[in-house]
Amino acid sequence: MCLTANYLTLFFSKYLDDKTASLGGILLILLGIFNLIKKNKIDNNKLTSSSIKQSIITGFAVGLDGMLANVSLVLMGLNAFYVPLTIGIVHALMIYLGILLSNTKIIRKFAKIEFIPPLILILLGAYKLLGLFI
Repeated sequence: MCLTANYLTLFFSKYLDDKTASLGGILLILLGIFNLIKKNKIDNNKLTSSSIKQSIITGFAVGLDGMLANVSLVLMGLNAFYVPLTIGIVHALMIYLGILLSNTKIIRKFAKIEFIPPLILILLGAYKLLGLFI
């Protein structure tokens, strides 16, 4: 997805500006609000259909955010091959780290506080939107 975005960015570069990645902030804020409204309903480590849908939507939005960040970096003149490779590797490492950490005792204690993950998404989105004004 990121490699395709790179080459589309090179093609449409005269129509885009370097603030395009800030659109990812809007996606993250909307996703955080969606997650606050539709809370996970996990019962004894069993996934429900609503939590699976929420996971798919979250993954898609994070992928789009990465693609928009990639577009911004290509517009700044960074290499069109190494940027998506780096973004893909970092995403894979963070997913693996999340899987590892999800089984720890500390994370299980925080699992009871359901509003923290959507709040983090909203804060990350607000931070990205600050790029419009700086």
